[in-house]
Amino acid sequence: MALGEACEVNPRKPNLTGIADDTTVMFVPMAAVDEVDGTIAAAEDRTLRDVKSKSYRTFAPGDVLFAKITPCMENGKSAIVPDVSSGLGFGSTEFHVLRPKRGVDPHFIWHFVRQERFRRLAEEHMTGSVGQLRVPASFLENFPITLPDAQTQARIARLLDRAGDASKSARRRLAAARRATARFRQAILAAAFSGRLTADWREKHSSSEDGKALLEAIVHARRERSVSNAESPKTGTLELTGPPLQPYELPPGWSWAIWNDLEDWITYGFTRPMPHVEDGIPIVTAKNVSGGRIDFANVAFTTEEAFAELSQKDIPRPGELLLTKDGSIGRVAVVPEGRRFCVNQSVAVIRFGGLSAEGTFLRYLIEAPLTQALVQEAARGSAIQHIAITAFGRLPVPVPPLEEQCEIVRRVDQLMTLADGLRERIETAGRHLERSSQSILAKAFRGDLMV
Repeated sequence: MALGEACEVNPRKPNLTGIADDTTVMFVPMAAVDEVDGTIAAAEDRTLRDVKSKSYRTFAPGDVLFAKITPCMENGKSAIVPDVSSGLGFGSTEFHVLRPKRGVDPHFIWHFVRQERFRRLAEEHMTGSVGQLRVPASFLENFPITLPDAQTQARIARLLDRAGDASKSARRRLAAARRATARFRQAILAAAFSGRLTADWREKHSSSEDGKALLEAIVHARRERSVSNAESPKTGTLELTGPPLQPYELPPGWSWAIWNDLEDWITYGFTRPMPHVEDGIPIVTAKNVSGGRIDFANVAFTTEEAFAELSQKDIPRPGELLLTKDGSIGRVAVVPEGRRFCVNQSVAVIRFGGLSAEGTFLRYLIEAPLTQALVQEAARGSAIQHIAITAFGRLPVPVPPLEEQCEIVRRVDQLMTLADGLRERIETAGRHLERSSQSILAKAFRGDLMV
């Protein structure tokens, strides 16, 4: 039979005549559904007065909610509506509602739509524009389902519930391990830029140059380049300014600066419309920058002709830093060798003259808790965050001598490699867990489980 024969898909709104406006009802926004557990984790209490005239989706206890919009559907957002005293539920219009008919177990239906195979086929049938793709109700209505008798449904559902409980427990442990790994990474960076990570190294090494001397050399070299090339930096000054505040005391030989002291310029990419083609010069945006790298696997492309018309500030050079300034602000990447690309206005380009530390040191510095906290403090906007490049240029920077910077990078690289290995083991375990869970679901709905 079809799923639409086992369930009513998107049932009509209930008759609300005679129900008091101050009646408490359940309200479920999309964010309230936990995509891992498949539960309504954070339902809201609202009054009937607040929701009855709106175009919300309506549902009742025992109904199955199924997210229809990308990427929520692919991520597995679905849940069974729990008991509510009024019997009335309202929520996002981006849910489809499946109301099991007499003799159909809601838990059986919920497990059925949680299958990876089901969601993969639903994805293939999505309609709409890019970024707003949705599963049509007709897909649910016409999808074939083998429905055993009520007792068998209940036994299968109980078996899958037990397997799901074990899976949830394992997922919680994996999530805790992920959080611990993330804290480990942040602790590494905090130690690196407070000087604690290389305290033993400083005891054995004396440097002929300290951070203040390095900063003065950077400013002098910038002044020389400006005179010889008849160019001026895009931001900053040709004098050493230092930060207006010093967040903590630095080790001997280190010095506080601001980003404008270190960079030749900080600017951002093109703002004008660019022609798009299927293959050509990559256009890197904020979504392509993360974890110190650029993800070229999901970029748009522009033409060679349009690329040739861009100014040099829109074309990053190897070793420079990219900083996301709009949306998910504060992510960073080092520009690699051998790739031609351009950036749009959501990405800032930080260009250095060569006397400051290598890009990896400065990448780690931006990822460190100090800079990330300062970036968030300087951010503007609510729905979409933004940090101005002038505001970033004034943020404080701890500057060790170059030799110690290199030692910091060496040690951080080693520790980050360890953290990456731990994270990969966690993700491997997570993938194995997901495959096992989906295998049990597939067997259940093929009739291969002994119930």
